[in-house]
Amino acid sequence: MAFIYQQGLAIVLVPASSKIAIGTFNGVCSISTWTVANSNLPRVYTFVQNLSDGQYLSAAPTSDTYYRLEMLGAGSCEYVVGTAPVLTNAPVNAANGLVLGYTDSSGVPGAATTTTPRGRAAIAASASSAVITNALCVATSTVLLNLKTVDATATRLTVVAAAGSFTVTANAGATGTTVFDYVIIN
Repeated sequence: MAFIYQQGLAIVLVPASSKIAIGTFNGVCSISTWTVANSNLPRVYTFVQNLSDGQYLSAAPTSDTYYRLEMLGAGSCEYVVGTAPVLTNAPVNAANGLVLGYTDSSGVPGAATTTTPRGRAAIAASASSAVITNALCVATSTVLLNLKTVDATATRLTVVAAAGSFTVTANAGATGTTVFDYVIIN
């Protein structure tokens, strides 16, 4: 995934075997194309459309195609190229700052499975760890933690990232349910 920010410009090659997904957040992104087969110089891009706030475009070109993406003013645009591209839901939002998908699984303390880069989970009472399964996590991920509850014994948390999960461990068995927030950064 890649992003264009205010008044930014990107030229993206999308091979015929791939697709592109484009999303615009808090702004307008102008989209034009130029096919590799077209050998005209200077290159003449064909206007496709302007994407406004919250609009998405998914395209599957039949030949190798260059996409010209240009932010018109403030805001941001995300684009992903691949066989099944997926957008991350507007991580930068001028009004709200960093916006990431969120899952709260703290209602059922202990091991949890989530699909978002940000969330809330919990270590169960008398336990000292919780494994959070999340495909976004890789061994080199940085997982940030924020302890949300005050527990008499579980006062510090550590985290170890692995492929497809991370383990949060308290310094001691928790007296009660110990809730924490997390953010996965790759």
